[in-house]
Amino acid sequence: MAEMLGAKAITADADIPDDAPEVLKQGLAYRKIVNTGDPCPGCGVRVAPPTRAELRQAQRSRVLIMSDVHHARDCPGSLRGFGGRGE
Repeated sequence: MAEMLGAKAITADADIPDDAPEVLKQGLAYRKIVNTGDPCPGCGVRVAPPTRAELRQAQRSRVLIMSDVHHARDCPGSLRGFGGRGE
């Protein structure tokens, strides 16, 4: 389990198949980098952290906070051509 802003964080990363096309390998690798809290090497996007109020509310009500990351359309991390949101 990872930690983000002092709170426990769960990230979902896909395994990168050895026989996958290079652009898919690169896109999945970029997504893993962003999930660690670093900016995407392809487009610079970062996970938008929740506000302190959102964190407090989630802790009080014991719910998960979902985060979306929107890579640039031309970034391999968007997974365009592989069913990613950039399509």
